[in-house]
Amino acid sequence: MMELNSLLLWGQKHSILLMFGSFLMILATVYWPSRKEQVERNAMIPLQDDR
Repeated sequence: MMELNSLLLWGQKHSILLMFGSFLMILATVYWPSRKEQVERNAMIPLQDDR
């Protein structure tokens, strides 16, 4: 139980770093060169007419 408390306390103290790391991972995933076509196709979904 002490390990869980220590882990939660560490998470509270370093949550900004965890969120920043998550943000960077999302950016890297979206802007990866090989995913450009897929991202552009998904970005056009709201603009397409209902079919």
